[in-house]
Amino acid sequence: MRNHDRGMSAGSCANDSPFDCSVVEPWNAPNANFPAVFEEANAMALQFRGALLPYVYNGHRAAFDSGVGLIRPMYYHFPQLDSAYAMDGNGNGVQYMFGPSMLFSPVVTPGSTSQLAKGAGMAQKNTWLPPGTWVDANSGVVTTVAPSDVSHNITKAYSLQEVPLWYAAGSVIPYVPLRSLPTSIGNAARQYGSLGFRIVNGGDAGEVSVYEDDGATTAYLTDNAYAWTTAAYAYSGTASVKITISTSGSFPEMLATRAYQIHLLNSGPVAAVTANGVAVPYNRYGRVANAGRTPASNQHFWECSPQPWGMGAVIDVVGASTAQPLTIQVTFAAPSLPQATVSGVYGPIMHALWAKGNMDEDRSTPGSSSDDPAYTSVLSSVGGALEYLAGANVTGFVAAVHSVPGLLASAIAEISQLSDPRQAYALALLQNAAL
Repeated sequence: MRNHDRGMSAGSCANDSPFDCSVVEPWNAPNANFPAVFEEANAMALQFRGALLPYVYNGHRAAFDSGVGLIRPMYYHFPQLDSAYAMDGNGNGVQYMFGPSMLFSPVVTPGSTSQLAKGAGMAQKNTWLPPGTWVDANSGVVTTVAPSDVSHNITKAYSLQEVPLWYAAGSVIPYVPLRSLPTSIGNAARQYGSLGFRIVNGGDAGEVSVYEDDGATTAYLTDNAYAWTTAAYAYSGTASVKITISTSGSFPEMLATRAYQIHLLNSGPVAAVTANGVAVPYNRYGRVANAGRTPASNQHFWECSPQPWGMGAVIDVVGASTAQPLTIQVTFAAPSLPQATVSGVYGPIMHALWAKGNMDEDRSTPGSSSDDPAYTSVLSSVGGALEYLAGANVTGFVAAVHSVPGLLASAIAEISQLSDPRQAYALALLQNAAL
């Protein structure tokens, strides 16, 4: 992701008069010096990139140790497969591994100008998925590619807000819970007072180790002043999962305590959580409790977050000692709800929200001014319903999950009947929601 001042080396920006010709400030809307339509997409990409600080810093430590950078061509991981070498200078096959667990396939061609909403259309992108199991961060769809299927391609259209991204199933992605911080400015210069681990669905066990040092000196070289914090998980079938977090090594700036957040991507509702044997209470409004601050006490909740953060159970443990291991035990409330059932639920909810927002601009959303069934609106509300039902009605939660494919089909049929100028973009959003 590259977003910075344009520089003054060429074209109309070849001098500094006017100076603001070279200034790009995506955080400073409406004075960001680029069309407002791009503000939301820029904000989402910048925030996601900022949250990945531990993952990125891990990548730089790996590069220091091995010489292999964070951004890796596909053939580094799949050298025996011809498709891994398919990228060319015309933008075909543009994709790469971002560290060991994330596959990015950025859109590098313009969107269709015939499907306009907020000034942006859908853009087609083809992505090669290597053998293995992959979780689409934008839709939640889980795809397993057989070892013999060496040419598995996925082609779909993306909105301006989406960056095509797949997680390796079963991986653990470390992140900084930005919403729990008073500000994200200067975050890279701070120790991890709050550290999150996103456990990607599709695996029975896995782990990640997060590298830490003072971030300012070379004491990691001269004094072994660094530490590794390891988070490991193991599922017991579909009934429960155990997460252990421990730190080895130290340095003077290492925090004695910190908050941890566990995000069980695409998981079902949770019945009970313990941290080192002590019950962690459920908080219906847990998302609010950690908005702009570390929550006051331990909590767990279920949320459907804006793209590309995903949906699933969230556990917050505060004031945890970095000198002692932490064991978190999670028991699920609906063990009969397999992860495969939740596959592809997230995308339709998010795309329905965008489709509804697009059509709300001219009040053409079905049901907004008539007694139409309003399937698009109903689908857009499922995320909020799941957040409530996860703690109040497990049976209702399961039923809501199972309702999504039918609601999506009905919403597509509903929008297909319209002739409004915004219909084409809304329809494209829904048609590409769960591919």
